[in-house]
Amino acid sequence: AAFDAIDLDFSEIIVEDINVSHAGNDCVDVSSGRYTILQARVLDCGDKGLSVGEKSELIAQHVSVERADIAVSSKDFSIVHIEELDGKFIRNCFEVYQKKQEFGGARLVIENTNCLNPNNVDAYSSLIIKSDVF
Repeated sequence: AAFDAIDLDFSEIIVEDINVSHAGNDCVDVSSGRYTILQARVLDCGDKGLSVGEKSELIAQHVSVERADIAVSSKDFSIVHIEELDGKFIRNCFEVYQKKQEFGGARLVIENTNCLNPNNVDAYSSLIIKSDVF
C-alpha cells in the first residue's frame, strides 16, 4: 500500500488475523471505534505498525511488528490493551500522547513485550508495561 494499509474508522470490529507487509505509512490505523484483534503480523511499515486514535478502544492478543518507526501509537483519548507484542527492528516501541487539541491524552497497557527501545509518553497520557520479557 502506498499509504495506510488497513484504515478502519467509526466501527466496532473483531479481526481474527491481520497480515500486512510494505505499507508506505501505517500498517494498521484505527480511530473512533471499538476494535479487537486476535493476531496481527505487520512488516515494513513506513511509520507505525499499529496506530490507534480519536477515542478508540483496542484490545489485541498477539501483535508482531517488524521494521517500523513506531510499533504502537495510542493517542487522543484512546485506550489500548495488548497482551503480547513482539517488536523487531523498531526505532521507538511505543508512543502515547495527545495529538489534537480537541482530545486529551491516551492510555496504553502492554502485558508482555520484547521491545526495549525508547518510548514517548506525554504528560497527559500513561504507558504501563507489565513485563518486558516473554
